[in-house]
Amino acid sequence: MISRIFIALLLATAWIDGHAQSSLPPCPTDTSVVWTNCHGTFTYPSGAKYVGTFKDDAYNGHGKLISAKGFALAEGMWIDNYTVVSAGTPWRYVSDGGGVIFFVATQSIRQEGVFRRAWVMRGYDEVEPEFRWLSVRSLEKVDCVNERTQRMSSTAHDGPFGSGNVLDTFGEREWQYVAPGTTYAGVAKFICDYKLTPKK
Repeated sequence: MISRIFIALLLATAWIDGHAQSSLPPCPTDTSVVWTNCHGTFTYPSGAKYVGTFKDDAYNGHGKLISAKGFALAEGMWIDNYTVVSAGTPWRYVSDGGGVIFFVATQSIRQEGVFRRAWVMRGYDEVEPEFRWLSVRSLEKVDCVNERTQRMSSTAHDGPFGSGNVLDTFGEREWQYVAPGTTYAGVAKFICDYKLTPKK
């Protein structure tokens, strides 16, 4: 688990890193070479892009994840490829597919009796046509034994990563079974498999 002291230090250096990245050299065009201490763009087969700083071939430092449609999915200080610190909270990239990318706030994962609960962020590749959402932040409960999930509360936003205006709010929903092989199945598995630190 990322300690609060580490997060504070990381955020304290964000301003310095933001200015330093402009002086970093561009990353090599050869992707077989290790990208380190450089600023560059990595493009996924889907067309999504990470634009920012790299260290030891991983996203480290300030960067932005942009969808193939040009919408910002996540921006902030990245740690070892998968975790972005946004508004002081570390969010771990877990899975994506079908136009949605999922992050889980690892520090929010809790055991509650036989269930687990966590905050989940959904980022959409483009503005959702009917409701105009770009991101949805929700508190979710996972039944790891029976492979089902329940959204406890959600807020839908017109900006990336829970930013901008709140367009909709939702209360508790019914339990739903998690279909195997779906993008969300990866989210439920991550929450269930996450190793919790014992309370002292």
